Amino acid sequence: MDQELSGGLKALLIIGTIIFPGPLLGIILGIIWMTDQNASLEKKKFGKILLFIGIGVPILGCICYLLFFIGIVGIGSIGSML
Repeated sequence: MDQELSGGLKALLIIGTIIFPGPLLGIILGIIWMTDQNASLEKKKFGKILLFIGIGVPILGCICYLLFFIGIVGIGSIGSML
């Protein structure tokens, strides 16, 4: 029988997914737990959450970097007009 995931382990895995370089932890565990036929329903749902976080964090980082870059270029172009 599968053991259920504790709240502390879930929090640790979410933090690890956000911090670990290239959120590989969330993507790998998410795929493994989502496709495991013997995993509990809770693990499958949490695997889906980890997969979304693992994919979403780098996308959000790219968006923030792009907005920052656009802001810096915009500030530079305003300064050259003055």
